[in-house]
Amino acid sequence: MGRSNTRDKKADIVSAAGYMASWWTELGKAGAEVGLENADYHPLGTDEGRKIAVSVVAQLAALRDSRQARPKQPSVRVRSAPSPEYVPFSDKDVPAVYGNFIETYRKMGFDDPDRYGGPVAWYDPGGFTLKQHAPLAGPCHKGFQYLQDWSLQNDAPTRPGIIFWIPRLLPRSTGKTVDEQRVLMTDTRAKYGLPEHHLSNFGSAALLSGLVLAHYKLSGERVPLRGLWARSDTLHSDGRRLNVGDFDETGLSCASGAGMAGATVLLGAFPLGEELGL
Repeated sequence: MGRSNTRDKKADIVSAAGYMASWWTELGKAGAEVGLENADYHPLGTDEGRKIAVSVVAQLAALRDSRQARPKQPSVRVRSAPSPEYVPFSDKDVPAVYGNFIETYRKMGFDDPDRYGGPVAWYDPGGFTLKQHAPLAGPCHKGFQYLQDWSLQNDAPTRPGIIFWIPRLLPRSTGKTVDEQRVLMTDTRAKYGLPEHHLSNFGSAALLSGLVLAHYKLSGERVPLRGLWARSDTLHSDGRRLNVGDFDETGLSCASGAGMAGATVLLGAFPLGEELGL
């Protein structure tokens, strides 16, 4: 206890010394502004000088009292806007005008070698982004901190709508180039009788991340399966294409390595279609 008191007293002395040093510094600045020289400070040691000092200190005390008398402002809790979330539709809740799409994507899921029978339609409220919202939606590798300073193209926030999506890479889509995967999507679209705006693109990295993480939250399943990757339409400013995948215990990854720009057995494409403007 004695040592603690001693330390406190020393701290008070050091603090007081610091204030006095600041006092003399400010006094010197004020004197310079009005042209005082060193000899002009000698009266501070006289009775008249002490009266001046008391007057200054009294003003400091009045300033202290006025601050203490101010009513405290109520604390305001700033609530962040809720992060957009992808919500799965049950088949019966999808607007009737899209009923045929439900049947088609449902069949596509059953035909897949890794048969899928979960939701095939998801509501996108719009505004979902790769950098800001994906790390909030589920586990992302290193919280996607490593991509925050990437300069990206085709990286606009998602738009509201219904997304038809099978969380399975298209069969035989791995080991193909971008152009070859596009041909496969065209052939698959024709096979299942889907309109031209379905299976017409890979989807942005934001859209794919949002869907993958929403599916994981719903089912606990990490896709693409077997640690594979899905190609996206989002590009680096230098033209490298972003891919999402390798979803393991460290979270979903996003990468754009030069070795993943062309055909690789690790990289496929998701089947999806967007009905926007809801």
